[in-house]
Amino acid sequence: MTGPFHAVRALGPRLSLADHGLTLGTSTARGVCIRFHHAVPGLDPFGLLRHPALTVTVDEPDLVARAINEIAR
Repeated sequence: MTGPFHAVRALGPRLSLADHGLTLGTSTARGVCIRFHHAVPGLDPFGLLRHPALTVTVDEPDLVARAINEIAR
């Protein structure tokens, strides 16, 4: 669980310069950070830049986080 976010840093597709994580945000409220075992392509159309995590803002972040954790077990 992450957030709340500042609008400038949360809305739309964003790349974190700190860890190259990707954010797809539609809300400044809370979000869910999904970490991958292997980095995945995202913003770069050639797939050269890979992202170790994806943060998404959703209506029910607690429910989404629980569902992802159940699947990942």
